[in-house]
Amino acid sequence: MLTDSQSFSVTRIFVDVAVSTEDAELSEATEGSGVSEEWKSLDGIPCIMGGIRALVASLGGTLRGRTSTDFPWKTLPKELAHLGYVLINYPEETLMPGELQPNLSQTKGIHGLNHHHCVNIVNSLKAGTLTICTVMSDAARTWLITSKDPIIIGDAPSACSMYSFGRCTFADGRIDQKGLPCLRLPPAPASHCMQVIVEITWLPPHPASRALHKPSTRDLIPPIASVQGGSSSSETIGTNDEDDYEDTDSRVSESGSHPAKRLRRS
Repeated sequence: MLTDSQSFSVTRIFVDVAVSTEDAELSEATEGSGVSEEWKSLDGIPCIMGGIRALVASLGGTLRGRTSTDFPWKTLPKELAHLGYVLINYPEETLMPGELQPNLSQTKGIHGLNHHHCVNIVNSLKAGTLTICTVMSDAARTWLITSKDPIIIGDAPSACSMYSFGRCTFADGRIDQKGLPCLRLPPAPASHCMQVIVEITWLPPHPASRALHKPSTRDLIPPIASVQGGSSSSETIGTNDEDDYEDTDSRVSESGSHPAKRLRRS
Protein backbone atom coordinates (compact mmCIF):
# COMPACT_ATOMS: atom_id res chain seq x y z
CA MET A 1 0.00 0.00 0.00
CA LEU A 2 1.24 3.50 -0.83
CA THR A 3 2.35 5.57 2.14
CA ASP A 4 1.46 9.25 2.36
CA SER A 5 4.98 10.36 1.54
CA GLN A 6 5.27 7.93 -1.38
CA SER A 7 1.91 8.99 -2.79
CA PHE A 8 2.92 12.65 -2.48
CA SER A 9 6.22 11.98 -4.23
CA VAL A 10 4.60 10.25 -7.20
CA THR A 11 1.90 12.94 -7.44
CA ARG A 12 4.46 15.77 -7.36
CA ILE A 13 6.51 14.13 -10.12
CA PHE A 14 3.47 13.82 -12.35
CA VAL A 15 2.56 17.46 -11.72
CA ASP A 16 6.07 18.53 -12.74
CA VAL A 17 5.87 16.20 -15.72
CA ALA A 18 2.58 17.72 -16.84
CA VAL A 19 4.06 21.22 -16.65
CA SER A 20 7.24 20.23 -18.50
CA THR A 21 5.33 18.41 -21.21
CA GLU A 22 3.08 21.38 -21.81
CA ASP A 23 5.88 23.96 -21.85
CA ALA A 24 8.71 22.09 -23.56
CA GLU A 25 6.68 20.76 -26.51
CA LEU A 26 8.64 17.55 -26.80
CA SER A 27 7.70 16.84 -30.38
CA GLU A 28 9.33 20.07 -31.59
CA ALA A 29 12.34 19.49 -29.34
CA THR A 30 12.86 16.05 -30.85
CA GLU A 31 12.83 17.42 -34.35
CA GLY A 32 15.31 20.18 -33.50
CA SER A 33 17.73 18.01 -31.56
CA GLY A 34 18.96 16.10 -34.57
CA VAL A 35 18.21 12.75 -32.87
CA SER A 36 18.32 9.89 -35.36
CA GLU A 37 15.18 7.83 -35.80
CA GLU A 38 17.08 4.80 -37.12
CA TRP A 39 16.54 2.94 -33.84
CA LYS A 40 12.88 2.42 -34.80
CA SER A 41 13.95 0.07 -37.59
CA LEU A 42 16.10 -2.00 -35.23
CA ASP A 43 15.23 -4.77 -32.80
CA GLY A 44 16.56 -6.11 -29.53
CA ILE A 45 19.29 -4.39 -27.57
CA PRO A 46 20.34 -1.94 -30.38
CA CYS A 47 16.76 -0.68 -30.51
CA ILE A 48 16.64 -0.24 -26.72
CA MET A 49 19.90 1.72 -26.56
CA GLY A 50 18.92 3.93 -29.49
CA GLY A 51 15.39 4.50 -28.19
CA ILE A 52 16.44 5.54 -24.67
CA ARG A 53 19.20 7.80 -26.06
CA ALA A 54 16.61 9.41 -28.29
CA LEU A 55 14.27 10.01 -25.33
CA VAL A 56 17.03 11.67 -23.32
CA ALA A 57 18.18 13.75 -26.30
CA SER A 58 14.62 14.97 -26.89
CA LEU A 59 14.90 16.89 -23.59
CA GLY A 60 18.38 18.18 -24.42
CA GLY A 61 20.29 15.66 -22.32
CA THR A 62 23.03 13.17 -23.08
CA LEU A 63 23.77 9.82 -21.51
CA ARG A 64 27.44 9.34 -20.62
CA GLY A 65 28.93 5.87 -20.25
CA ARG A 66 32.45 4.80 -19.43
CA THR A 67 33.27 5.12 -23.11
CA SER A 68 31.58 6.88 -26.01
CA THR A 69 30.12 3.60 -27.21
CA ASP A 70 29.22 2.25 -23.79
CA PHE A 71 25.58 2.43 -22.74
CA PRO A 72 25.13 3.16 -19.01
CA TRP A 73 22.45 0.56 -18.32
CA LYS A 74 23.60 -0.32 -14.80
CA THR A 75 24.01 3.32 -13.80
CA LEU A 76 21.02 4.62 -15.77
CA PRO A 77 19.00 5.57 -12.64
CA LYS A 78 21.86 7.79 -11.39
CA GLU A 79 22.36 9.36 -14.82
CA LEU A 80 18.67 10.21 -15.08
CA ALA A 81 18.57 11.60 -11.52
CA HIS A 82 21.44 14.06 -12.19
CA LEU A 83 19.73 15.17 -15.38
CA GLY A 84 16.41 15.56 -13.55
CA TYR A 85 14.63 13.12 -15.87
CA VAL A 86 12.06 10.50 -14.99
CA LEU A 87 11.13 7.44 -17.05
CA ILE A 88 7.42 6.68 -16.85
CA ASN A 89 5.43 3.58 -17.79
CA TYR A 90 8.39 1.23 -17.83
CA PRO A 91 6.94 -2.15 -18.91
CA GLU A 92 5.70 -4.48 -16.19
CA GLU A 93 7.40 -7.86 -15.60
CA THR A 94 10.63 -6.57 -17.14
CA LEU A 95 14.10 -6.35 -15.64
CA MET A 96 14.80 -2.82 -14.42
CA PRO A 97 18.08 -1.02 -15.32
CA GLY A 98 20.72 -2.19 -12.85
CA GLU A 99 18.48 -4.95 -11.45
CA LEU A 100 20.21 -8.24 -10.78
CA GLN A 101 18.72 -11.40 -12.21
CA PRO A 102 17.84 -14.03 -9.59
CA ASN A 103 20.18 -16.65 -11.07
CA LEU A 104 23.20 -14.35 -11.41
CA SER A 105 25.65 -13.10 -8.83
CA GLN A 106 26.36 -9.86 -10.72
CA THR A 107 24.67 -7.92 -13.45
CA LYS A 108 25.76 -8.23 -17.07
CA GLY A 109 24.50 -4.79 -17.95
CA ILE A 110 22.04 -4.39 -20.76
CA HIS A 111 23.16 -7.72 -22.23
CA GLY A 112 21.63 -9.46 -19.23
CA LEU A 113 18.13 -8.83 -20.66
CA ASN A 114 16.53 -11.96 -21.98
CA HIS A 115 14.38 -12.10 -25.10
CA HIS A 116 11.12 -11.54 -23.25
CA HIS A 117 12.41 -8.42 -21.51
CA CYS A 118 13.86 -7.03 -24.74
CA VAL A 119 10.56 -7.48 -26.56
CA ASN A 120 8.66 -5.67 -23.80
CA ILE A 121 10.98 -2.65 -23.84
CA VAL A 122 11.15 -2.49 -27.64
CA ASN A 123 7.36 -2.59 -27.92
CA SER A 124 7.00 0.15 -25.32
CA LEU A 125 9.52 2.39 -27.11
CA LYS A 126 8.02 1.91 -30.56
CA ALA A 127 4.46 2.30 -29.30
CA GLY A 128 5.38 5.50 -27.44
CA THR A 129 4.07 4.28 -24.07
CA LEU A 130 7.52 4.51 -22.43
CA THR A 131 8.12 8.23 -22.04
CA ILE A 132 10.61 10.54 -20.35
CA CYS A 133 9.95 13.83 -18.60
CA THR A 134 11.85 16.39 -16.56
CA VAL A 135 11.21 17.93 -13.14
CA MET A 136 11.06 21.70 -13.02
CA SER A 137 12.31 22.65 -9.57
CA ASP A 138 15.68 22.21 -7.88
CA ALA A 139 13.95 20.71 -4.85
CA ALA A 140 12.37 18.01 -6.98
CA ARG A 141 15.72 17.21 -8.57
CA THR A 142 17.28 16.92 -5.11
CA TRP A 143 14.63 14.43 -4.12
CA LEU A 144 15.52 12.36 -7.19
CA ILE A 145 19.25 12.43 -6.46
CA THR A 146 18.80 11.52 -2.79
CA SER A 147 16.53 8.60 -3.72
CA LYS A 148 13.49 10.04 -1.98
CA ASP A 149 11.50 10.05 -5.23
CA PRO A 150 11.53 7.25 -7.83
CA ILE A 151 13.50 7.80 -11.00
CA ILE A 152 11.78 5.04 -13.01
CA ILE A 153 8.05 4.54 -12.55
CA GLY A 154 6.81 1.20 -13.82
CA ASP A 155 3.61 0.66 -15.72
CA ALA A 156 0.45 -0.10 -13.74
CA PRO A 157 0.00 -3.86 -13.27
CA SER A 158 -2.78 -5.52 -15.20
CA ALA A 159 -6.08 -6.38 -13.53
CA CYS A 160 -5.09 -10.05 -13.32
CA SER A 161 -1.68 -9.34 -11.77
CA MET A 162 -0.78 -10.69 -8.35
CA TYR A 163 0.55 -7.23 -7.37
CA SER A 164 -1.61 -4.34 -6.24
CA PHE A 165 0.92 -1.68 -7.26
CA GLY A 166 3.59 -1.25 -9.90
CA ARG A 167 7.36 -1.11 -9.36
CA CYS A 168 9.57 1.91 -8.90
CA THR A 169 13.34 2.27 -9.13
CA PHE A 170 15.37 4.89 -7.24
CA ALA A 171 18.72 6.47 -7.99
CA ASP A 172 20.51 4.25 -5.48
CA GLY A 173 19.24 1.11 -7.25
CA ARG A 174 16.50 0.36 -4.72
CA ILE A 175 13.31 -1.12 -6.15
CA ASP A 176 9.96 -1.22 -4.39
CA GLN A 177 6.40 -2.28 -5.22
CA LYS A 178 4.66 0.98 -4.26
CA GLY A 179 4.07 2.58 -7.63
CA LEU A 180 0.96 3.00 -9.72
CA PRO A 181 -2.12 1.03 -8.60
CA CYS A 182 -3.10 -1.94 -10.70
CA LEU A 183 -5.76 -1.60 -13.34
CA ARG A 184 -9.31 -2.63 -12.56
CA LEU A 185 -11.58 -4.75 -14.67
CA PRO A 186 -14.34 -2.74 -16.36
CA PRO A 187 -17.73 -3.17 -14.70
CA ALA A 188 -19.96 -5.78 -16.24
CA PRO A 189 -22.75 -4.32 -18.39
CA ALA A 190 -26.11 -4.18 -16.69
CA SER A 191 -28.24 -7.08 -17.81
CA HIS A 192 -31.93 -6.52 -18.47
CA CYS A 193 -33.75 -9.29 -16.69
CA MET A 194 -37.31 -10.26 -17.54
CA GLN A 195 -39.44 -11.73 -14.82
CA VAL A 196 -41.45 -14.70 -15.96
CA ILE A 197 -44.18 -16.12 -13.74
CA VAL A 198 -45.22 -19.69 -14.45
CA GLU A 199 -48.37 -20.98 -12.77
CA ILE A 200 -48.40 -24.71 -12.14
CA THR A 201 -51.68 -26.41 -11.29
CA TRP A 202 -51.18 -29.52 -9.26
CA LEU A 203 -53.52 -32.45 -10.00
CA PRO A 204 -55.50 -33.82 -7.04
CA PRO A 205 -54.24 -37.06 -5.56
CA HIS A 206 -55.67 -40.26 -6.99
CA PRO A 207 -58.56 -41.68 -4.93
CA ALA A 208 -58.08 -44.92 -3.09
CA SER A 209 -58.65 -47.92 -5.26
CA ARG A 210 -62.05 -49.39 -4.86
CA ALA A 211 -62.80 -53.12 -4.63
CA LEU A 212 -63.93 -54.45 -7.95
CA HIS A 213 -67.39 -55.90 -8.02
CA LYS A 214 -67.21 -59.56 -8.88
CA PRO A 215 -70.19 -60.48 -10.97
CA SER A 216 -72.20 -63.46 -9.80
CA THR A 217 -73.04 -66.43 -11.88
CA ARG A 218 -76.57 -65.19 -12.25
CA ASP A 219 -75.31 -61.98 -13.82
CA LEU A 220 -73.40 -63.96 -16.41
CA ILE A 221 -76.42 -66.13 -17.45
CA PRO A 222 -78.92 -64.16 -19.49
CA PRO A 223 -82.57 -64.54 -18.46
CA ILE A 224 -84.57 -67.14 -20.38
CA ALA A 225 -87.85 -65.97 -21.72
CA SER A 226 -90.80 -68.38 -21.76
CA VAL A 227 -91.79 -69.64 -25.16
CA GLN A 228 -95.38 -70.42 -25.98
CA GLY A 229 -96.20 -72.18 -29.14
CA GLY A 230 -94.21 -71.32 -32.18
CA SER A 231 -93.01 -73.12 -35.22
CA SER A 232 -91.30 -76.43 -35.35
CA SER A 233 -87.97 -74.73 -35.27
CA SER A 234 -88.83 -73.06 -31.96
CA GLU A 235 -89.95 -76.37 -30.49
CA THR A 236 -86.69 -77.95 -31.56
CA ILE A 237 -84.69 -75.28 -29.79
CA GLY A 238 -86.81 -75.62 -26.68
CA THR A 239 -86.35 -79.39 -26.66
CA ASN A 240 -82.61 -79.02 -26.88
CA ASP A 241 -82.56 -76.52 -24.00
CA GLU A 242 -84.64 -78.87 -21.84
CA ASP A 243 -82.27 -81.71 -22.47
CA ASP A 244 -79.34 -79.58 -21.46
CA TYR A 245 -80.92 -78.67 -18.13
CA GLU A 246 -81.90 -82.28 -17.45
CA ASP A 247 -78.28 -83.34 -17.93
CA THR A 248 -77.10 -80.69 -15.55
CA ASP A 249 -79.60 -81.69 -12.92
CA SER A 250 -78.60 -85.31 -13.14
CA ARG A 251 -74.93 -84.48 -12.62
CA VAL A 252 -75.68 -82.39 -9.56
CA SER A 253 -77.87 -85.13 -8.09
CA GLU A 254 -75.17 -87.75 -8.49
CA SER A 255 -72.66 -85.65 -6.56
CA GLY A 256 -74.99 -85.59 -3.56
CA SER A 257 -74.26 -81.97 -2.79
CA HIS A 258 -77.63 -80.47 -3.60
CA PRO A 259 -81.03 -81.84 -4.42
CA ALA A 260 -81.82 -81.86 -8.07
CA LYS A 261 -84.19 -79.26 -9.38
CA ARG A 262 -85.91 -79.46 -12.66
CA LEU A 263 -86.78 -76.44 -14.63
CA ARG A 264 -90.10 -76.64 -16.40
CA ARG A 265 -91.67 -74.40 -18.89
CA SER A 266 -94.89 -72.90 -17.90
